[in-house]
Amino acid sequence: MGHAKNEHFLFFAASVSDNEVILSGQEAHHLLHVLSFGIGDRFKATNGKGALWECELSGAGRSEAVGKILSRTIASANNPEVHLFAGLPERDAFELLIEHCCALGITRFIPVECTYSQQPWWRTKWEKSRRRFERKMIAACKQSHNLWLPAVENPVTLAASLALCCGTVAYADQDTDTRLNDYGKLPGDVISCFVGPPGGFSPQEKAALDQCGARKLCLSARRLRTELAATVASALLMLPDGDINASKEGSLPRR
Repeated sequence: MGHAKNEHFLFFAASVSDNEVILSGQEAHHLLHVLSFGIGDRFKATNGKGALWECELSGAGRSEAVGKILSRTIASANNPEVHLFAGLPERDAFELLIEHCCALGITRFIPVECTYSQQPWWRTKWEKSRRRFERKMIAACKQSHNLWLPAVENPVTLAASLALCCGTVAYADQDTDTRLNDYGKLPGDVISCFVGPPGGFSPQEKAALDQCGARKLCLSARRLRTELAATVASALLMLPDGDINASKEGSLPRR
């Protein structure tokens, strides 16, 4: 009988049938040649759509691994669903943003071209970059054991993004003192959260967000980079009680 080996690893399935999971490429290489799994060893795999399979390695090739499915569970969708509308920063910063927020359980990324967005790399390099972003998100899902791979939309203007909002709308605003726990928990199962680019939202963009009923959120007493602000906002919104200062063992006291 096979045994569990390195249970903290999660693999991303290339294809799945009723009885088998197939790993290919780098996933198979990591399982077989880096971790040295052998026939009969057990591993866990997901497809990024909420499914988790416990498998037993039943076949191995040079670039493919086959696992016999022993059990399957389906995870509940993240609640609330957070749709993150992020003002576009530089490419490396955006990559960090999606990595960190993916690990936290964001459902959807919508890159937003804002007035203060600089160096518009996305206009010529989006499709190539998007493939790299997807690889980074898969790695983040595996590391964090998040079974839901977020969707990444094409970049849009802020005006166009307002038509894509769902549920409760909020935006990070350095000029407000209103924190998330001042609202209590934001209503609804879907939250659309806007975070500005480096330089923040322009006055006209803030006015457009206010006009659509968006709630202002203070994320910190400090000025945060776009990628950090997005991560903080995601963490706040994904917490069950909406309060990063909720009492937990080992947490720092609120100043």
